[in-house]
Amino acid sequence: MRYPSVMMAVLLATAACSAGEETRDTTAVAAPATNRARTAASVANAIEASPARADSILRAAGYTRDSFQQAMYEIAADSAMSAEYAAAKKQ
Repeated sequence: MRYPSVMMAVLLATAACSAGEETRDTTAVAAPATNRARTAASVANAIEASPARADSILRAAGYTRDSFQQAMYEIAADSAMSAEYAAAKKQ
């Protein structure tokens, strides 16, 4: 299953494209955003480890395929969340 690999490529490409954007203050939403990025990374790691169980892993984390994809796009659009996702994905 290439789903996590494709999403990681999208994440990295979007993060690279947004590197020149103006920095904004995200301290008020940093904790929930960090948790979302870590959760998404954990889900991606679990799917990568057991692709046949992808749907049940997503369901257990409260995602559908579409909502997980949307979360990945949101993470990719935010440089802090992208960094947190990448750090958690390596673990």
